[in-house]
Amino acid sequence: MRTKYYALFLAVAALCGTAHAGAKTDFDVLLTITESCTISDKTPDNVNFGSKPRVSGTVSYAAEGKLYVDCSEGTDYYIGLNGGKNAGSDIADPKPGVRQMANGAGTIFVKYELYQDAAHTKFWGNVKTNGRAAAGLGKVDPISVYGLVTSANVAAGAYTDTVTATIVY
Repeated sequence: MRTKYYALFLAVAALCGTAHAGAKTDFDVLLTITESCTISDKTPDNVNFGSKPRVSGTVSYAAEGKLYVDCSEGTDYYIGLNGGKNAGSDIADPKPGVRQMANGAGTIFVKYELYQDAAHTKFWGNVKTNGRAAAGLGKVDPISVYGLVTSANVAAGAYTDTVTATIVY
């Protein structure tokens, strides 16, 4: 009787083995690495001229702020600065002389400029030809923004502007 069951077991096993047909396929594993470049989540340091006296004639009130850029190592980029919210129609592509801070009512203005260098010789605009060009360091890089006010003969009060920085890579 054992032999019968053993023979039956072998027959069933043989049938099961042939019933399990197999198939196989290949697939690819893919990854595309791209360069990356952002203005960091770190809050920028404002260009703050502080409190200065009203003066008739020419002044030289300078201030420095910072943007924080994080670009992959060796990635070429430039940073553009728009004309600020008080630049009127020149906001997208400012030229020297259009940036201005406004009083709270928006009726009195103090002109200022933004530069790429502490000597205030390299105007900072919003396009590749006058934006600040550099290559990424692979870590957060502080980028200085230099401001200059040359006339402060306006009514006493607080004056502000908001400038947008854009990074292109």
